[in-house]
Amino acid sequence: MHLSLSGTNHHQTKAMIRTILTLTAFLLGGPVFAQYQIGLVPRQSPDQGVYQKIGYTSIEIRYGSPRVAKREIWGNMAPYGKVWRAGANNATTIEFSEEVMIEGQSLPKGKYAFFVIPKERGKWTLIFNKTAKQWGAFSYQADADALRVEVLPDRSAWQERLQYQIEPVGFEYGRVNLRWGDVKLSFVVETAYLSLLADLVEERVAKADENIRWVVYMQGAEYLINQEENLMQAGEWLATAEEQAKTIVAWNGQYYPKNFVLGNLFWVKARWLAAHEKYQDAISYAEKMKALDGKYTFYQKENESENINELLSDWQAALDGKR
Repeated sequence: MHLSLSGTNHHQTKAMIRTILTLTAFLLGGPVFAQYQIGLVPRQSPDQGVYQKIGYTSIEIRYGSPRVAKREIWGNMAPYGKVWRAGANNATTIEFSEEVMIEGQSLPKGKYAFFVIPKERGKWTLIFNKTAKQWGAFSYQADADALRVEVLPDRSAWQERLQYQIEPVGFEYGRVNLRWGDVKLSFVVETAYLSLLADLVEERVAKADENIRWVVYMQGAEYLINQEENLMQAGEWLATAEEQAKTIVAWNGQYYPKNFVLGNLFWVKARWLAAHEKYQDAISYAEKMKALDGKYTFYQKENESENINELLSDWQAALDGKR
């Protein structure tokens, strides 16, 4: 479209320019000079995503990834003391499939906009805002915050393009890292696996083939024993697993051999008995595990990693000491 200003006076020209600018602002949905994107041209800060499971909790982060490009980042691109979108383009989002603990504070499951307030000195503020869909931090409202936590930034190796990482630390723990320039910003995520475990076991039992349900109970008990948590529940699940294992009428070839899994069950039961200082019974179950036939048995494969022989010696010594 060609626009001619010929034949207009100075006041008419200024009014026309104001009208054009107003219309442009309206069409762009924001300030005249605000960044905008209609999808025809690739963004200079491309969309990125990272996904990780910690325990049974899914964590997904979506963000725009800008380059440093010789610019001053901290205090300029990301001003000190102001809410920053923690990425580019749309607000960075982080989604948790279950309730989590962020730096020791509870956060309900859901999808959040993630913002950061950088500080020239001291701890930076991390914000989880309930309005997940928003452009940058331009419409940020503090009253929609679900959680704020404070963390200290670290220096790191140079990262030209902003990057998020989700680093598993243990079965229930993880660490989210934001790296850009020479700064690394991290926070710890703790999943609520223990409190969810009973529901998860029953959910998987309901979905499992009838001849494999006992394995679900055994695995739930094994986890509790590993964590030294709720041994009463572990005992109930082991009793159910043993009873169901007696009635196995078929075995799916895609699983480990049946005797391998039975060996796993007997060993978990032995460990549970030892935790209750019932060493004679624990040794008896361990001997049942060792006696199982097959070219591929739990004892043959897991002796070293599970410290089976070493624990048996300890239990025998504890038993002899009681006599």
